[in-house]
Amino acid sequence: MVDISHPNAIEQSETVNEVLTSLGARDIPRVTAVNKVDVLDDPSTVDLSLFPNAVAVSALKQTGLDTLCETLARALAEQMEHIAVCIPYAKSELVDLFHRRGTIEREEPQETGTLLVGRLPRFLRGYYSSYLRSSM
Repeated sequence: MVDISHPNAIEQSETVNEVLTSLGARDIPRVTAVNKVDVLDDPSTVDLSLFPNAVAVSALKQTGLDTLCETLARALAEQMEHIAVCIPYAKSELVDLFHRRGTIEREEPQETGTLLVGRLPRFLRGYYSSYLRSSM
């Protein structure tokens, strides 16, 4: 969130980028809500390219919020991948993790474990690599 009406908005955003870089999180996808565009004389003068994946909004007047939600959904969807796994019953915590962080399309008990087919954030793939099945 950037308060575009603040005189140091760009500098504040750059500071956030520096902190994220120092934390090793620079490449994590982000969406920036550029807020308070309603208080500007000419909102069209805002250079959204200065901010990562930016959407101009006014929380007060509730404008741009649909676009913000669509942009967030798209950014999240881009981080998901389709995966099919058969999790051994002894690893039920991985079934729970898939339910909490992914989207289940199909779940079936199998002789050796629980078959899960769905979408999961890419960064979690390593937890499931030993249990991968061909796409179903």
